[in-house]
Amino acid sequence: MKLQRLVACTLALLLSACAHAPERTLYQELGGQEGVEQVVELLLTRISDDPRIAQQFASVDILNLNDKLELDPDFLASDYHEHDDDV
Repeated sequence: MKLQRLVACTLALLLSACAHAPERTLYQELGGQEGVEQVVELLLTRISDDPRIAQQFASVDILNLNDKLELDPDFLASDYHEHDDDV
């Protein structure tokens, strides 16, 4: 009986903690604009350093590609469902 109460209380506590946890966007999880920029920079560095695929990007202006991959932070921070009508 005590074990059942303990399990029930623990389960209730865990569920209530989950219900009140603030929902973070992917943009926030990545660290905002700075985090996204770091991810893009790392991706481009890895592409240029990887001998298996570097040849495919030999004629690509990496700085220009980096600029094009920087997305609007307002779009990234918003819920993607808000933009379904834009597609």
